[in-house]
Amino acid sequence: MSEYLPVFAEEIFIVNIYGSDEEISEFQVLLASPNVEKSLISMALIIEEIKRRNFLKMNWHCCWRCQYFQRCKINWYRGERKFEMRNCCTYCQNFWECHKQFSEENPALVKSKK
Repeated sequence: MSEYLPVFAEEIFIVNIYGSDEEISEFQVLLASPNVEKSLISMALIIEEIKRRNFLKMNWHCCWRCQYFQRCKINWYRGERKFEMRNCCTYCQNFWECHKQFSEENPALVKSKK
């Protein structure tokens, strides 16, 4: 019996439609080893960056608000990849609260990018 590997149809679609050439290339390399935790988390980082940039229009450093901040693997890998900003992540239980606060504090940014 072969080992089950997850299918990433939605993620592949998002990356190929909205990702940069670099993000598409990196995602393809990571997709070659989807059963490796580091690859899975790196794929999640790429998807989160694309969603944040294209759909949520949110550019706000708020990970410290998350109750899981200290043990968050996605946040740790952001540090490993030397991300300057560790933006709010949709995997966070408090994401929509953070997004609402960002929208209230930055109405011009949110409205101008829709």
